[in-house]
Amino acid sequence: MLLFLSQATGQLTALEIAKRMYVSPQAVDLVLKRFVSDGLVSVNDESLKSYVYSPKTEVLRETVKQCSRAYAEQRVNVIEMIFSSPMQNFADAFKFGREEG
Repeated sequence: MLLFLSQATGQLTALEIAKRMYVSPQAVDLVLKRFVSDGLVSVNDESLKSYVYSPKTEVLRETVKQCSRAYAEQRVNVIEMIFSSPMQNFADAFKFGREEG
């Protein structure tokens, strides 16, 4: 999410994100698809596989803003919290108000 917030155009492709995060584009594709279904981003151009940050609710927008602020102010603590327990995948860190099981 922070990449989308820092991007001037607000538009990113899976390949751009993968290069910046040093992960595979396939892994990023999976996360972006999850973000689309969760209402955090939307597909901006299907042929380019580009996405734009567009939270569907004000609650999501505010939550991302708070996470961004926490990361800016307490980066080490946030990173430690993310990696302190096993996660199924990167997207699990961004579950919002959904019970699965």
